[in-house]
Amino acid sequence: MTTSPEGSDQVALEPPSEVTEALPPSGEETSLTVLDPTTGEVLDLSSPNETLGAWLSEAREWKSRLGEAVRMVEAELNRRMDTDCSWTLHAEGMDIQGSAPGRTTYDAEELDAGLAVLEEKKLISPKARRAAVEQVTTLKLRKSGVNALLKIEGEVSELVRSLEKPDPKPRRVSVKVKP
Repeated sequence: MTTSPEGSDQVALEPPSEVTEALPPSGEETSLTVLDPTTGEVLDLSSPNETLGAWLSEAREWKSRLGEAVRMVEAELNRRMDTDCSWTLHAEGMDIQGSAPGRTTYDAEELDAGLAVLEEKKLISPKARRAAVEQVTTLKLRKSGVNALLKIEGEVSELVRSLEKPDPKPRRVSVKVKP
């Protein structure tokens, strides 16, 4: 976070954690301002909803166009590196690294099945197989199932509620521009 000469806090769009960490709890006013990276102008977060909504819509469009521009520049740099058959470019004050062409990947389940056959034939060890493919078990939360459990009064809903935690993901806002 940077402080302007006038003393008001200004936050650039990156990294977003600076903006969200500096915001007061929901419902409280803020004197925090955001610096618009496209114009350099300050956006006052106490502006009307229409102003903030329009800015958010434009910023998302800008982010989309910026993403496309980044992909185009990356493609050009990769083309140059491919032409030189060198995936590190040395420029003044920086090294630019890219990925060599022809990268491949594997379907983990297919590879594991093939390695199991090789392990059975004693062509590779179990250790070699585990080094190439790791079995990972994860649990996925199903909100509809949790909500159903919360409807059962007594010990079931009490246990589920006791395990409830604040969602760490930042809240999103959707903007639909009317014609």
